[in-house]
Amino acid sequence: DKSGLVFRLIQLPSVFELEKFDTNRWIDFFRSEISGKTSCLVLYHIYSGHGLTLPIEEIAEAMESLGVTVVVD
Repeated sequence: DKSGLVFRLIQLPSVFELEKFDTNRWIDFFRSEISGKTSCLVLYHIYSGHGLTLPIEEIAEAMESLGVTVVVD
């Protein structure tokens, strides 16, 4: 692509691992998935397939402190 943008899909942990995730673990997870080149992270607030609800405010605050804009659907 001539724009230089790269789209990368982040694979969420398995359903069996999700019950172990608290807010801090989600923040750590997304921090581990981004790089210094990341400018935007697009997330769903609620994943309808299994009813997962992410702690969006906390994730957004952590990502924005790293210079990453968070877009929520």
